Amino acid sequence: MPENGFHERGRNVIGTIEAGFSPNAAVIGTIQKLYSLGELQAGWNSYDAQPTQREVIHHVARWVPTLLQAATPEPAVVPRVRGGLQLEWHRKGIDLEIYVDSPANIHFAAEDRTTTETVESPLTGDEQLLRTWIARISD
Repeated sequence: MPENGFHERGRNVIGTIEAGFSPNAAVIGTIQKLYSLGELQAGWNSYDAQPTQREVIHHVARWVPTLLQAATPEPAVVPRVRGGLQLEWHRKGIDLEIYVDSPANIHFAAEDRTTTETVESPLTGDEQLLRTWIARISD
């Protein structure tokens, strides 16, 4: 079982992000998915997968409201076997994946299948590049 109240914090994060912030459905859904990963136990993949690190979940939950633009759809939220997580979108001919192995180790990969344009980059220093790709998959 997760630590008492851990999953409940996903609902509370929304209210404490900033005063006057009104999250859209994609932000709320993403944060709920993030906190549901906190319920995974060691070996969740039938092998030796580690539980998703709480600090990773908390970091991404605080980041999501600024990451997702108003028209950005909700990403798939996927656990990684070493305790990180991944946000991903596959739409408009674009594959965009953000890998969060720790709050200090975030990188992303994107590919536009129609133009064959690709990018792989650590987040640090390329935040604007990531925002450009997110705009491309947004409605």
